Amino acid sequence: MNPRRLRSLVVRSDIGELAAHSLAFLLAMGGIVVGASCFAPGARAHPVLVGFVAAGALITSALLARFGARITRPGLHALGAITAVMITVTIAATQRAATPDSSMYLLAAMWTGFYLGNRAALAHVAWMTTLHGSLLAIDGGVLEPGVSARDVALLSIMAVIAGLLAGMSRRAVDTLNRSLERAASVDHLTGVLNRAALVAEADAMGAGTLMLFDIDGFRDTNDRHGAGAADAVLVEVGRRLVEGAPDGVVARVGGDEFAVLLPGQADVAVAVNRIDGVMAPPTIVDTEMLEVGLSCGTAISDGTVPFADLMANADLALEEARSALVQGATMRHVAYAPRLRERMEQRRDMVADIHEALVHNQFAVHFQPLVDLATGRVEGAEALVRWFHPQHGFVPPDRFIPVAEDSGQILEIGDFVMRASLAEAARWQEVADTPPFVSVNLSARQLMDAGLVDRVDRLVGASGLDASRVMLEITETSVMADAGLARYRLGELRRRGFLIALDDFGTGHSSLAYLRDLPATELKLAREFVSDISTSHAGHGMVDSIVGLAHLLDLRVVAEGIETREDHDALRDLGIDLGQGYLMLRPMPADDLVALLAAGAGGDAL
Repeated sequence: MNPRRLRSLVVRSDIGELAAHSLAFLLAMGGIVVGASCFAPGARAHPVLVGFVAAGALITSALLARFGARITRPGLHALGAITAVMITVTIAATQRAATPDSSMYLLAAMWTGFYLGNRAALAHVAWMTTLHGSLLAIDGGVLEPGVSARDVALLSIMAVIAGLLAGMSRRAVDTLNRSLERAASVDHLTGVLNRAALVAEADAMGAGTLMLFDIDGFRDTNDRHGAGAADAVLVEVGRRLVEGAPDGVVARVGGDEFAVLLPGQADVAVAVNRIDGVMAPPTIVDTEMLEVGLSCGTAISDGTVPFADLMANADLALEEARSALVQGATMRHVAYAPRLRERMEQRRDMVADIHEALVHNQFAVHFQPLVDLATGRVEGAEALVRWFHPQHGFVPPDRFIPVAEDSGQILEIGDFVMRASLAEAARWQEVADTPPFVSVNLSARQLMDAGLVDRVDRLVGASGLDASRVMLEITETSVMADAGLARYRLGELRRRGFLIALDDFGTGHSSLAYLRDLPATELKLAREFVSDISTSHAGHGMVDSIVGLAHLLDLRVVAEGIETREDHDALRDLGIDLGQGYLMLRPMPADDLVALLAAGAGGDAL
């Protein structure tokens, strides 16, 4: 239910509306009393006059109930006072002598005036008392003695108490109104504004700079540490954003999405750097230190762009930031530009094509052998996904893999590659005396998937292969994106017997000392280290150092991208264990590799 609708059912939050409804109730009751009084024994008033007053009171009550919030305060004073006084005078006129009855009703009507403030209440009481006394003076018949000093004192005391109670209730309504307004505009978990309040702030601000943030790996944090820890992360992120953007409006706009709205066309680079610095320290949850990374998309409005469009532009930039793996930074930031919309449309087309490819089995798995550089034997084979589009032909992996990673379709592609690779590896056992291991690449998105370990374990078990014949490759950049998660996930896989290879080593910011904490069994050198190794003295020395330290850590070293005999020999002499490249064997369809193994590829692959 809408919070404003809920609030209207609980309490009349507007003081004027509350006064109008209270007075409407009293006038309705007064009208009923007046109408009934003409039938009382000994009634002195004319029935037509009494009926007119009763009908007027009821009609006025209905008008106040329906349109009270629209009536101005002077109008509310006049309408309520005149009707209430007519009721009290009529009540007095129908009795043999003046009694406190009419005055009690009058005080009840006066009580509603205190909702409008003390000054307004005093004016209301003075106006009603004067009018009441004047009308009673005109009708001398009702001025018979009947009101004692005790009655006057009692009525005075009740008037004071009524005023105090009304003032207290008015203040209570004000407090409750403020609480309800805050509850309707603030996110209950983090204490920052919610989406609706952000929209209102943006409309009031006009020109502004919108920054959208998404917490990287939040789902995995929830899966690994529980909902309590995930909530703690959300609270901490909200607090740090408030600290990092003191001049901005901070809001939570989604499950793990936040927004910061800065006034005017702010310097985005400065704002990003300030928030990046605030987010840098790890978050402590249940004595564990968690590194919380953010993706950020920004868009700027000059005041002419509707907020919905500004939000859409920032969201496009955020999507682009999510797909960019920037190393060595807590935050990945992309600013909106018109080209992003065109790129997003192309990406959406690619996502649709990938879906069709999965449905219609357009993907295939090829294999590139891994060769022992000392013996030339095929020791393993890396699975490589290939896409042959019916209209566009061969689609290079670097065109669709990043899109699939961003859209989450990489999980489906990864499952397909895993199943196909395991099925082929089972065939290798039938044709080779010493079948090679199969190597399958894992993407960063797959590594973050909480169900990865159990799913891989289940697929390998169903294939009949031993886990020690399956190597799982993860790039260095993916590991460094969330080091804590990488250690946890890869550790689980290693404990189940899988080989773990760190691919593209040397392209990021890791070190061999850092590798000591990873459960890796293989280290694959980046192509940059292999190219011209035979002629580069500096490259030769660097690879020599890496190989020596890797072997001390019991890591087998693999060189990929070997294209010349000279590089092959240089790498072999440096102690590289396995090699991969066009010099030895190119990627090939699954059936070709089976034929190669059946022909006895245990010999020299060169």
